[in-house]
Amino acid sequence: MSSTAIAPGVAAAIASTQSLCEGVRALNRRWADLKTVDDARLAYKAALATEDRAFEVLERDRTALELEQRRRRLAVTNAGRPAPPPPQPPPARTSRVAQPMRSEASPVERPAPPSADRRKLKKMFNRWQFTWEINPSIVAQINSIADNADRPLGEALALLDLRVFEIAIPNESDAERLARLEEWKGSLDAYADHVRVEIQRLENQHASVIAIWERWRRARTDATGLADWNLFIDKARAERQKRASDLSAEVQRMRTELGL
Repeated sequence: MSSTAIAPGVAAAIASTQSLCEGVRALNRRWADLKTVDDARLAYKAALATEDRAFEVLERDRTALELEQRRRRLAVTNAGRPAPPPPQPPPARTSRVAQPMRSEASPVERPAPPSADRRKLKKMFNRWQFTWEINPSIVAQINSIADNADRPLGEALALLDLRVFEIAIPNESDAERLARLEEWKGSLDAYADHVRVEIQRLENQHASVIAIWERWRRARTDATGLADWNLFIDKARAERQKRASDLSAEVQRMRTELGL
């Protein structure tokens, strides 16, 4: 349908719905990207595994030497003191026969039936999928989302090709079309808020490795990003080697003091 055949109010509603849908898709991409933070964490740990293992061995050595120092100090402090009396056994306790616990069968929770809005959306897309030329696989995903009360309806609308928003339902008046588009915008808005909350949760959860993840992502896209990642790893490796060298010197000093 050409833009000249669409009422100005409807055209504006179409444009704003399409813009909102594109914004939701950008949020979805950010959300999906953030789910790869653990991959970056693993890549970072693997790149520095040799240095980390060497440092852990030295830390264990230092802990063992510190325990030996403490043991020797206590041995000197306690020399000549009378031995403490042996501990007395605790008084016998009268045993009680445990009473069997009553078990109450919990009622089986059944999933709530889809709301009227969900049934309406599902029915609409199954009925008009050919008018809107929607791929059957997308219709199947929309049905799955509509049947799951835990998944926002805006998630289903974000799957649509933007041209779907431009195609009217047969015999649909401008008022009905505007109402439908406003309803879809409301669902998209609610879903966008949901995704923003999830993005914020993941960013807070992974705050300590977000910078590492950003470098790791760039390393997967171009040669400049890869070179920057390699320099970053080389610097981190050098810092760990310096820490290990300092700790090794401390461990050797402790061994000498203990005559080991």
